[in-house]
Amino acid sequence: SILGFVYVLHGEQAEVARLMAEGVRSQSVSHSKGPVSSSFYEGLNRDLQARLKMTEGKAAIGMPSESCSATCARVHNLVCSPRGFNELNSCVALRRAFADASIPCSETFFGTDLPALQPSTGSLLTNSKLEYTSGCEAAYSDSVRLCPCNTAQQASTDVTMKIKPTVIRALVRMRSQKDARGSDLDVPDPLQAGGGPPVEEAIEDLESGRVQFVTASAGVNCYDTCRSDSETLCQRHWFELINTCDVMKAVFPEFDKCETGIFGRDLPALRRSTKEILVNSDTWAYSSSCGNKHELTERLCPCGRRKGGSSTSETWHTVFNVQATRYFEWQVRYSYFWKAKAGHKGAMTRLLSASQADHLMSEIPTHVAPPWDMSKESYLAYNKPLAVDHWMQKFRPKEDNIMIIDPDCMFIRPANFVVEKGRPIAQQAFYYFSKNPPADPVPMQIYEKFCKGCTFVDPIAVPIIIHRDDIAKIAPLWFQKTHEIRKDIANWPSAWKDSKQSKVGLDWTAEMFGYVFAAAQLGIRHDIWDFQVVPPVHKTQFAPIIHYHVEFPVGNDQKWFKQKEDAAWSAPWPLPSGLDEVTNNAVTNLHEAWVALG
Repeated sequence: SILGFVYVLHGEQAEVARLMAEGVRSQSVSHSKGPVSSSFYEGLNRDLQARLKMTEGKAAIGMPSESCSATCARVHNLVCSPRGFNELNSCVALRRAFADASIPCSETFFGTDLPALQPSTGSLLTNSKLEYTSGCEAAYSDSVRLCPCNTAQQASTDVTMKIKPTVIRALVRMRSQKDARGSDLDVPDPLQAGGGPPVEEAIEDLESGRVQFVTASAGVNCYDTCRSDSETLCQRHWFELINTCDVMKAVFPEFDKCETGIFGRDLPALRRSTKEILVNSDTWAYSSSCGNKHELTERLCPCGRRKGGSSTSETWHTVFNVQATRYFEWQVRYSYFWKAKAGHKGAMTRLLSASQADHLMSEIPTHVAPPWDMSKESYLAYNKPLAVDHWMQKFRPKEDNIMIIDPDCMFIRPANFVVEKGRPIAQQAFYYFSKNPPADPVPMQIYEKFCKGCTFVDPIAVPIIIHRDDIAKIAPLWFQKTHEIRKDIANWPSAWKDSKQSKVGLDWTAEMFGYVFAAAQLGIRHDIWDFQVVPPVHKTQFAPIIHYHVEFPVGNDQKWFKQKEDAAWSAPWPLPSGLDEVTNNAVTNLHEAWVALG
């Protein structure tokens, strides 16, 4: 039979697809087998290993609405291993697993709960898009998952033992170099500059097993790898030590070629397609990140637990700053609607810079902060650090993970990531700090003037997820550094504010640089992720947030821009054909919010 599926999303993404199609129904031919007893799936598991021999670990077939973590624990008393999904994600593997070569199999769906059997149609579904990484915790009522199981501790221990001597030697050299500089030189070692502990504590972490090194599957980042394999957090400060050919060749001894002339936040890694190891050649401008991934690279991930246990609870509070204007009103109301629809956890608070409450107070959770006195200086962005600082001091949030966004951020999926104290994560900004051509020299010029003594600097922007204790330290200095930059405006070279010479535009972005320099001076380094996509720059929804801050085409020779008078209700509907995924999601969400809220 031929399956004519209209939707290509499955499981937790299926509802989004339904809304995008607005009433269009699947034209699939039914292969429903009716209700299936649990004994049927248990029977499949009995001789599964003989039918489906994995190169590493074991496979297991789950139950409807059961995650792979639960399946592996129940069937094998093992943990789900995300590295194994690549081996199972094919029609051949699925048909062998479910012991029926005649079962129809579709390779057009994608979702974090795939590969799997869909009981309602009797069809097998592979995951066709790497950006929707198959996850150990995903579950869906119409999904019987095929799961990779392994002893994660053993796998990570094997990798760690291969590289431990090399890493220990590097730590000892680092300690000797610091001793040679003398105790009177107040310069942190590279490990501390990366947000890590002193060298002695790092050696203890390695010797005690608090840190393990794990290889990730292609297209999977280190944050997800560490959380899925052993419920640890990726610790970015180790990347400096493992970013060598010697370390990587110890992990992947069958690959001799090591490329040292490229850079990227997903490195060091193995690129199996070209049979070469890649190390990061420019860690100053493109520091290795826990959150980055590439479909062709298999990363080496440092996964660890903080000495004394985690300092962070799994609690979240999202905030953004606005003024009481009509322009912000619809953005605020829509933001709350999208957050709820996406299932992003935790509270959300509007930080309102105003002298009094407004009419949205009864509808939108709000903290009123004193506004910046524009008669002193006409720079509205001062309100952001002032509002955050006021909220931290007066409201004193109890949640550990504070997420700072802009009001024009649209949640598509939850972004409930956990950060440790001293290790926030943030979006890559539109600029880099680099002296190497063809990089824009302006950011480095600004850094050299206003961040003297800084041992690192992070080119970041919102969204930011940061521990509440860290933002409490940064917020007052954020304003001070912004003011320091602004009061020097008479001495700025023309390129700092002339968009024809540089895209920095410091006359508006001073607040962004103020935050970056405040964090650097406090020694709080950010792990740089891809949190957001921007239409029309990005075409695929690989991140949980759409930041709609620029004008973008919406089909039918039309363009949509948030600053237009009719922006709240002018998204075209019905949905124009031929839109890319990001624009499709943006237009659909704008339309839904308008219908729901007006």
